[in-house]
Amino acid sequence: MPVFKTRESENREIDNNRTDTRNYDTFKLNELEDETNFQGEPFLTEIYENEFEDPETGKIIKKYSANLYIADTEEEEKLHIRVNTKGNKDKQQAWQKSVLYDIIDSIESIHDPDFEGQNNVHTISFEELREYINGLGWVEGVVCERSNDNNVWNTFRLTKATAREE
Repeated sequence: MPVFKTRESENREIDNNRTDTRNYDTFKLNELEDETNFQGEPFLTEIYENEFEDPETGKIIKKYSANLYIADTEEEEKLHIRVNTKGNKDKQQAWQKSVLYDIIDSIESIHDPDFEGQNNVHTISFEELREYINGLGWVEGVVCERSNDNNVWNTFRLTKATAREE
């Protein structure tokens, strides 16, 4: 009889082909300047639920996001990109000017240069996106500054992508 009534267990395959990047210098996306180039091996995590207290209202807020890491093994640096999502379901909708939109749009544009910016919303299976990104061995990209009336933030667009060698 289990001690924890809510415990669920499973075996997951661990990708041991990835470089250990725990001691790398880490940069967050919004710490970098517009048009900064970054390159390395990409890794996209699953979607996580983030729960925190709103400092103004005191209410508990739930947000969902994944993390995209791009590790430059030569420079021992990595870029940490928070990818906000609409919940933790597989089917995700991404609006123009968001990190998720720019990642999807730039990947499609790498394969078809006429694709870029044709639509302002993309809907995709997040798991399919994860499998694609985690199957890449090397990417190059650029930080893109975005803004609206109240805020300025950075997103990231891939400019090159190379499949992972098996």
